[in-house]
Amino acid sequence: MSFMKLYYLCFLILFIWSCSSKNKEVKPDTEEIIIQAKFKNNKVADTFFIYNLEQKLLGHFSNSQEPGKKITIDADSPYEIMIRKNQDFKPEGNKHFYVDKGRNKLWLTGGVPVDSVKMTESQSNKEREQLNEMNRVEGLAFFFHNKLISTYLQLLEKESLSQSFKDSIEQELESIDYRDELMELTIKKRISFFKDKSNSYLAPYELSFFVSRSEAIPFMDEIDSLYKNLSPEVKQTKHAQKLGGYLESFYKSNVGSRAPEFSLKDINDKVIQNEGLKGYYVLLDFWASWCVPCIQDMPYLKELRSMQQDNLHILLLSEDKDLKAWKEAIVKHDLEDFRNISFTQNPTNQVKSDYAVQAIPVKVLINPEGEIIGRWRGYDLNHHKEIENLLPNPSK
Repeated sequence: MSFMKLYYLCFLILFIWSCSSKNKEVKPDTEEIIIQAKFKNNKVADTFFIYNLEQKLLGHFSNSQEPGKKITIDADSPYEIMIRKNQDFKPEGNKHFYVDKGRNKLWLTGGVPVDSVKMTESQSNKEREQLNEMNRVEGLAFFFHNKLISTYLQLLEKESLSQSFKDSIEQELESIDYRDELMELTIKKRISFFKDKSNSYLAPYELSFFVSRSEAIPFMDEIDSLYKNLSPEVKQTKHAQKLGGYLESFYKSNVGSRAPEFSLKDINDKVIQNEGLKGYYVLLDFWASWCVPCIQDMPYLKELRSMQQDNLHILLLSEDKDLKAWKEAIVKHDLEDFRNISFTQNPTNQVKSDYAVQAIPVKVLINPEGEIIGRWRGYDLNHHKEIENLLPNPSK
């Protein structure tokens, strides 16, 4: 073989290898999350503050500092950060990114708004940007639809309106409310997006957020399949473990399953157990005094209790950490006749995880035989009719 042919063959092998290596997963060069920054404009002195979602300051970058500064985070992937140019925490003054294990680089420009910040070398952030683009239409629809629903709900609170007019508003709300359809479409798109991404650290992070919603119930088997197909490395992260724990609890507390056992002390230190409620329908309502949609449902629950007083026990399970605020809310909203229970007063109880409750409000209906026959997430007028259809007719 001539020298030129040998040179060409070596060049071709190196070219093919370099092209193919681009398609392989790039392993992080460190087990830590490291954030570095590069300024594009050093003429204007500027500082960018880096926070986590709990508004804890992780560090800052300034174009007057020594080059090579880095911020190290002790967490597995992904980790969501906020970038601000001030410390007043106004919504319009920040930008969010996801960072991965390994090196994540921020591109900063002095003297311009925080919206100009870019990030490279984070696969999770690239995936999140793709998801945002994919769900742009649904996001805009949610925004304007929620504004419309909020306007109608504010009208219902006006005491000057007649009951007949309020009834017509509620009927209109039922006809225009398509949040469930939008959420189902969003969940379906995410399942499709992560279907072939077993190495994605963002997959369990994103799915954990949506999996607690009632709209996700028809897709739980698909989500469970995605979880089982995650790589061993991804399954070790806290978000994957959280997703796996939720899926396990869901299948134990799904409609058709036996209601998980519980033993809880109520506000009067009286113990309430499943066994003592056999023979009655039981509605578990997971709420908190600071949860607006939870409070919106309280007038209906009082009406339901009145209609079903011989058949139904309603347990209000509060997430309030401030017991004073919880007790004040009970008096303010006239909830003394319910069985009021605080998780703060039952710190070792696992009822939240046993019933797969990640976000409130959540309602779970149990029949007299101890079987779960209904489950709902969020505030929705349609839920009221579904609950009533599962209970005995009080007129009989």
